[in-house]
Amino acid sequence: GTLSPSFATATTTYTASVLNAVNSVTVTPTVTQANATIQVRVNGGAFNNVTSGSASGALSLNTGSNTIEVLVTAQ
Repeated sequence: GTLSPSFATATTTYTASVLNAVNSVTVTPTVTQANATIQVRVNGGAFNNVTSGSASGALSLNTGSNTIEVLVTAQ
């Protein structure tokens, strides 16, 4: 799906829609600070590390609404 609104550094909440047949997605976060770390999780599960500029592992989706969190920690 496409993020809405379009990405902006000051925006912290987005929405995207996918077809019901889609059972997972990936995200590709990118940091601007070299030492920052990135973690992602879906629906309150465990956070998993992601390398900046690389796709996350598959994030399994439930039917209906899902919450995907991207946590960036600056060093």
